[in-house]
Amino acid sequence: MLETRVIQFADGGAGVSAARVGAGGITMAKYNPQGWNEYPRVKPPVGVVMCLEVTQHTFSSLLYPSREGKRFIALWKPVRLAVFAEDGRVTRRVFKNRWVDEHGALIEAYGQKPEQKTFKARFRPWDLE
Repeated sequence: MLETRVIQFADGGAGVSAARVGAGGITMAKYNPQGWNEYPRVKPPVGVVMCLEVTQHTFSSLLYPSREGKRFIALWKPVRLAVFAEDGRVTRRVFKNRWVDEHGALIEAYGQKPEQKTFKARFRPWDLE
């Protein structure tokens, strides 16, 4: 039985690709700067202004209402996030890449267990609009 693993590699500066190696061979998910890309299957380049269209968003709250069906001017960039202990204390702060809108607000809610939320979107460079 083959183990499935994800290999990420740079594509000569043109984008980031991911390869999945498993029993079915290798499948590729490569960033296409000329068209729509599916997130999270394709990782976007950091700091490029994108048109982000949210296709599925199951988690929502007062701070993060559902963004399903909406379009944003967005950036994929490092954001400083807090890591909390069970008692609510901040244990450390980390930088992780996240989608932010033109005002710097997070588009995707974070801090929830993955099984409690789903966030899928498609994106392309904004200058294609």
